[in-house]
Amino acid sequence: MSIESQPFWNAVSWLANISASAVPFVLPTVVVGTAFRALLPASWSGTLGAILLAHVFFNLAVVVRVVGGLWSHLDERYAHAARTLGATPVTVWRTVTWPLLRPAVRRRVASALAARAAGTGCVYLQDGMPVDGVSA
Repeated sequence: MSIESQPFWNAVSWLANISASAVPFVLPTVVVGTAFRALLPASWSGTLGAILLAHVFFNLAVVVRVVGGLWSHLDERYAHAARTLGATPVTVWRTVTWPLLRPAVRRRVASALAARAAGTGCVYLQDGMPVDGVSA
């Protein structure tokens, strides 16, 4: 019996996945902005790329949780039918799974970015401006 098939390790793996996807969700914007400012090269400071990267990190957890819930409820018969007809896993993803998930991904990304755009701590700290007395 492999270690991955044991219930304890399945629970640990599940907990690690949930924790990793929850970290960005619970961090304040100031913490995310400071972390990205400290971890990215100095040449990236204040650039649009740094700001977008911080926002993607910050919003990823929200999108993953919502889209993951939808993905777990997709009807597996569509993918099974495609595999029966000889589709490779990449083809199944591209022609079956992604078209079913695309509307939810688009809506969730748009709403997450709109809701979190108020998280200006990422932007201020990437630009080097102090936020509430905290300067990076």
